[in-house]
Amino acid sequence: MIEKISRISGIGMLHDSVPKDGGLELSKAVAIYAENGRGKSTFCHLLKSLADNECTEVQARKALRQTDEPSAELVMDGETHTLSEGSWDQRYDRLHVFDERFVEEAVSVGSILGVKHLERMLVLALQFADNDSPEEVEDMLEDCRAGVNARLRELGAAFEISRLARNDSGDVPRADYTLRLMAEEIPLVASEPTLPSFSTVLGPGDRWMLGLALFFYGIDGDRDIMSKTVVLDDPAVGLDRRRKTKLAEMLMGYVQRAQLIVLSHDPEFIKMMQERGFDQVLQLERSGIYCRFTECDIDAILAADYTDRFIEPDNYRTGGHPTF
Repeated sequence: MIEKISRISGIGMLHDSVPKDGGLELSKAVAIYAENGRGKSTFCHLLKSLADNECTEVQARKALRQTDEPSAELVMDGETHTLSEGSWDQRYDRLHVFDERFVEEAVSVGSILGVKHLERMLVLALQFADNDSPEEVEDMLEDCRAGVNARLRELGAAFEISRLARNDSGDVPRADYTLRLMAEEIPLVASEPTLPSFSTVLGPGDRWMLGLALFFYGIDGDRDIMSKTVVLDDPAVGLDRRRKTKLAEMLMGYVQRAQLIVLSHDPEFIKMMQERGFDQVLQLERSGIYCRFTECDIDAILAADYTDRFIEPDNYRTGGHPTF
């Protein structure tokens, strides 16, 4: 569990982003609101670098107008982890991180599906396999298919995976799967350009939901999830209100199972989190030219948004004097 952020400096928009006198303590269910460009994805990349022990991207996000190298100090499970001189002093692998890159690695980049995506999907599908025997592989692939489909149904997806298999025809084993939509079997690649395929039947929201379903399959199978931290960067992006609500309900089921940190630029979704057991709501807001973590009054943000969208235009319509 991430117990405290003691320091984050010189990384993207995050510079002196927590109080210097004691840092920022985190609860077990944290929702973080941030407008675009406020550093939420940078924070997510920082945590991912700690889990992967790969700091190249964090180093590349060095804060503008700063001479010092990126640095951070986080307290996890009673131990301090320090980033300095381009690396963490120790790895912390008790993290599950979902972000746009997860979808781009496991599902597709836009509508483009490549071999690397299928290789990654097979790794995710077999992550809990005890051995590489044909029987074990077949059982785990069926388990993955069923688990992913269950999550897709919870999210309100209109499609499912009807077949999931292992393909050993190339240099590296990869997944091969078929989709089912409106009772039709949809292959990954169509035999003719005019026939439906993965790239023509799944829109951006569908591909995002498939990524979420794969991610939750990994969490559900983790026997040590109670001691892990689950981080999701903008998980509701591209989803309509009905599916956002379904995702919020799904996340509520994990509040007692792991530490959850959900970041979003959508104040309505953050409010959904607060109503479903997230007891700490933070905000990344401007502090000079950089951004810092502060307590967040999400109701005030929603009220201001309502005023801007409805009250002020109505004042203008009725002859009043809008303030914008």
